[in-house]
Amino acid sequence: MDSVNPNIEGKIAGKHSGYMNYFRNVTGYSGKTEAQYVNFSDNGENFYNGYEKNHYNAAEGCRYETDLQLTGSNQGEMIFRATFSALLGPEPVRLLFDTDADGKPKSYRSATFNGITLNIADLLE
Repeated sequence: MDSVNPNIEGKIAGKHSGYMNYFRNVTGYSGKTEAQYVNFSDNGENFYNGYEKNHYNAAEGCRYETDLQLTGSNQGEMIFRATFSALLGPEPVRLLFDTDADGKPKSYRSATFNGITLNIADLLE
């Protein structure tokens, strides 16, 4: 029986310029994925710089954090943190907004694309 190792680390070159450093480490139902973009572009018109991080544990919850800028023919940025409750358990999965250990809300900030901004706080139940 062949199995595929879900854990990878490497550099992905943009078709036009730059690169992305990618890391994924998974064990069972938990793990983390991280990507760091450095002037990454597949088309020579749009360029990405910044990072994305996803840390998850099915029994404890999931956190996605990003500080990613898009420049070029399209403009935008994603600077936010989204923290979700446990995937397993009696309650449905939901975004968490209470105060985290760093004093900031567990989910906060926004994403903007071509002048339109969406705030994660607008998803508060």
